[in-house]
Formats: sequence, structure tokens, C-alpha cells
Amino acid sequence: MNLRNLTIARRAGLGFTLISLLVALLGWFAVVQMQAIRQSEVAVETNWVPSLRVISDVREIMLRIRTISLRMALDPDPANTATYQGQMDTRLKDLDSKLTVLDGFIDTPEEKALAQAFRTSLAEYRSGLNSSFELARQKDLAGLNKLLLVDMKQVVETSGKALADFGDLYGKQIDAEGKAAKAQYDRSLQIIIVFVIIAALATIGLALWLTRGIVRPLERAVRTAEHVAEGDLSQQIQVEGNDEVTRLQRALQQMQNNLRSAMRHISDSATQLASAATELNSVTEDSYRGLHQQNAEIEQAATAVNEMTSAVEEVARNAASTCDASTQTSDSARAGQTRVLETVDSIQTLTHDVQGTAGLVRNLVEQSQDIGKVLDVIRAIAEQTNLLALNAA
Repeated sequence: MNLRNLTIARRAGLGFTLISLLVALLGWFAVVQMQAIRQSEVAVETNWVPSLRVISDVREIMLRIRTISLRMALDPDPANTATYQGQMDTRLKDLDSKLTVLDGFIDTPEEKALAQAFRTSLAEYRSGLNSSFELARQKDLAGLNKLLLVDMKQVVETSGKALADFGDLYGKQIDAEGKAAKAQYDRSLQIIIVFVIIAALATIGLALWLTRGIVRPLERAVRTAEHVAEGDLSQQIQVEGNDEVTRLQRALQQMQNNLRSAMRHISDSATQLASAATELNSVTEDSYRGLHQQNAEIEQAATAVNEMTSAVEEVARNAASTCDASTQTSDSARAGQTRVLETVDSIQTLTHDVQGTAGLVRNLVEQSQDIGKVLDVIRAIAEQTNLLALNAA
């Protein structure tokens, strides 16, 4: 599956989900290892340490019982036997209580064997203690000393050895649990470090993957946009995927195609405008030539009018002279003069009209020249448009 078909949000969500799964897996493994270490700790706290503490208490009680028996052997007064008997009974009750507690911790065959050996020696020891009290009440000090110091020595050593073996067993178990917990901790630490490294590498890889999936298409889109901004529409835009960057590339591609179409339309319009400008230039030149010819004709007409005015003025002067010479024709001359003056006014009016027409013709000539300049600008624009159209093609 092409991941470019996924949106950036979905790709980011997928990446963060993978990272979250790695972190969750790491957390789960850490919890499992911590539980294993905790179980070892609980075993030490709830089994081996209390068992060792009970064995220590039993050894202390046995030591106190041994002390009471030795004090009784060294005491020559039989009256104190009852006191020693009471102390001994109290210690034996404490011993029975501790042994009951110890039975609750015994569950392995090795522990059961040691417990059986201790109870056997303890039974012999208690039997000897009962005999010692009988000898004390009988005031048989020699027999009492022989019983406590010689006959019961082996029993005391056997029970002491059983308790020592118990202590060694529990000490070894505590050491074994400690070593197991340490090994578990070291192994867990190594695995967690490996997981952390894998998670870090996976995070970096996912970050690079997401970054490249976004940055590279954006760089291509930016380069294409820069080419378009520079007027180069020949670059092809490669579009693949269906994410946000792909939609941007499609928009750039559509914009480029629209610009190409617009440039083609502009090129066609420029060509048509150039043709129309050429035709307009031809018409303007023809109009200019016609106006120039008309201006020449008007100037000739003005010259003729001026000559006619001069002739009329000459006639007027001759008429005035004739008026002085012939009084008889005065009225006729005056009437003729009046008509001549009217004719002169008409000619002058015609002269002014001709001069105004000449001014209009000159203005038309200047406007024709301006139209020629505009046509030159249109030709330049058409040439630039043709160049842009060639670049777009």
C-alpha cells in the first residue's frame, strides 16, 4: 500500500500509534519484571526471613532452657527445684509456640527432614530434663551433673546442629532469592535498555519517514511554483498519492494548465490585435495622405480667395475714383460699392472659414501622427506577447 494515499493526519496517527504500542509494550514488560522481583521479595519477607527469625527464637529458647538446667545442676539447694521447674515449663511452652509457628513455614522435603530430626532430639532432650528434675528432687547431685553434662551432651549437640542446619538452609534460600532477584533485575534492565533503544530508533525512523513524506513533495511543489513565477510553464508536475500535499500539487498543475491556456489565448489575441493594428495603420496612412492632399487644395483655395480679395479692393479703389469723376453715376456707383463691400465681406468670411478648416486639418494631421505612435506601441506589445507564447509552448 502506498502510504501517500493516506492523509498526513492519518500517517501521523499511525506513527504515533506504533510509538504508543512500543511504549505500552515496554511498560508491560517492566511491570511483569517488577512483579517477578516483587514476588521474590515477598517470598523473602513472608517466608524465609520469618522462618529464620523463628529459628533464631527457638535457638534462643533452647539456650535459655540449657542455662536453667545448668543453674539447677550447680545449685545445691533442692528447695529451688520448683522455681527452676516453673521457669523450665514457661520456656518449654514458648518453645512449643515457636515450633507451631515454624510448622507453618515448613513445606519442602529438606525442611521437613530437618524438623523431624530436631523434634526427635528435642523429645530426647525433654525426657532428659524430666529425669534431671527427678534427680534434683532426690538430691542426687552427682547423677544430675552426669545427666546434664555428659549424657545429654550428644542430644544438645544434635538439636543445636538441627537448628544450625535450619538457619543455614534459610540463609541459603535468602541468598538464592537475592541472587535470583538481582539476576532478574539485571536481565530486565538489559531488556528495557534494548527496548528503549528500539523505541528511540523507531521514533527517529518514523519522524524521518513522516518528514520526508511531507517535505520532499513540498520541495517539488515549491520548485514548480518558482518556475511558474519566473514565467517558465514547461515544467511537468508529478502527482501521486491522495494526501494534502498531493492536492496542492494538483492545484499547481491546474493553475499551470490554466496559465498555459491563458497565454495561448493572449497570443492569439495579440496576433489578431497586430493584424488589426496593421490594417488601422494602413487606413490611417491613407487618411493622412488624403488629409494632406485636402490641406493642399484648401491652401490653394485660400490663395485664390486672397487674390480675389486684392482684385475686389482694386475694383473698389477704381470705383471710388470713378465716383469722383462722374457725379451723374454717383447713385449707381454707391449702389455698386455697397454690393462690392458686401461681396468683400462675404469673401472675408469665406477666408476665415477656409483658415478654420486649415486649422482643423492640421489638428487631424497631428492626431494621425499620435495614432501612428499608438500603433508602434501595439506592435511592441504584440511582439512581447508572441515571445511569452513561445516560452509557454
